Amino acid sequence: MGRWVPRDGSRERASVAIALNVVPAIVAVAAFVVLSPSSNWDDPVLIAALAGVSAIAYGAEARLKVASGAFFGAALVVALVALALAGPLPALLVWIVPDVITRFVLRREPRFSPGLVATVSSFALAVLAGAALLKLAGSPSGTAIAPALYAAGIAMWAINFCFARLTFAPFYQGYRPAALIRDEFVDLAPAVLGMLLVGVAAAVLVGQLGVLALAPLAAVIVVPQIALERITHSESTARLARADAMRLYTAAIADVLNIPRSERRQLACAADLVHSTADPIAARGLDWRQADVSRIAFIALHSHERWAGDGVPAGLPAEAIPYGSRILAVADAWAALTAAGTAEMPQSEAILALSAQSGLAFDPAVVAAAGRVVGDEEGFARDPGFQPKLHRLPVPRSVRRSALPAMLPSLVD
Repeated sequence: MGRWVPRDGSRERASVAIALNVVPAIVAVAAFVVLSPSSNWDDPVLIAALAGVSAIAYGAEARLKVASGAFFGAALVVALVALALAGPLPALLVWIVPDVITRFVLRREPRFSPGLVATVSSFALAVLAGAALLKLAGSPSGTAIAPALYAAGIAMWAINFCFARLTFAPFYQGYRPAALIRDEFVDLAPAVLGMLLVGVAAAVLVGQLGVLALAPLAAVIVVPQIALERITHSESTARLARADAMRLYTAAIADVLNIPRSERRQLACAADLVHSTADPIAARGLDWRQADVSRIAFIALHSHERWAGDGVPAGLPAEAIPYGSRILAVADAWAALTAAGTAEMPQSEAILALSAQSGLAFDPAVVAAAGRVVGDEEGFARDPGFQPKLHRLPVPRSVRRSALPAMLPSLVD
């Protein structure tokens, strides 16, 4: 019984915790017995395939947690599809597959614990609520099931959160309810609501294509998680030579400033003139074909001018300095603070150092852009000296600079 008693708190608090853990389980069992919701077992291959997709989703989640500490659950989506196609009990069995793998195969969690009770009872109550919503809608089929099924998915998500997290984690894991609601419900809502749309589409397509429709579902579940792993995994800039770090920062700043692609190519070439790489092959990404060599050389030449007008070679002040040269100046100074063989500062400290010279050595707008590069990524990067990478993603700039910086920190533990 001691396992059910939270470590901290009064006897009254312990009693409340145990009741909130056990009573939902009793209600769930009683509801399944009394209501006896109908399930369709006519297609065991389909149910097995859904269980397989649930296991695939768990494998992607487990890999993601190990690699980056991030989490993007998808078993709910598979359970929603199972609910639409086979009923609440198959949906429950499919949903519980990841927990069975964790506890009985990999043994990463105790086989029987309050956490297991909270999880299974939340799943059971959720699928029953989802089934009830579908029944209230008249048990539609085909494309007509889509609105009711989406509403069922939202209900399943909310009930699962309430009984698996909100009434459990504050007592047994010490989380504050307000923080749970913000971090694990509100912040994750866009991702969950989007994935539920995928589940609804898969459920509709299975009726037309059969079990083959689950292949795209598995891909849609796995690809975002693997992509998230790659985005949130970071390496330190201290592993880069100064020339490489400068080129990296030049590209990141140019992305924030929305520099046209042709000018970015010029900047990359100019950065190589400021600090050539020891290995010419390392500059293979540069494109000098049809390049304006004189313009590139001009930008590189004035990269050591200072905003205050006391730089070299011409002592150009402020906006008289070529715009590209101002970007190179900040990127070069940034690399001199963080690259291999330098002070190897964390990115937050490097930006503070650059800010101290804003308006003196550097264009304030370019320094602010460098600060945004760090601000956009420090919330999910795992290394304090991380190499910026958002500018490299092949997605619209609005996604890189608005949606992802807002969403990714909530997905990182």
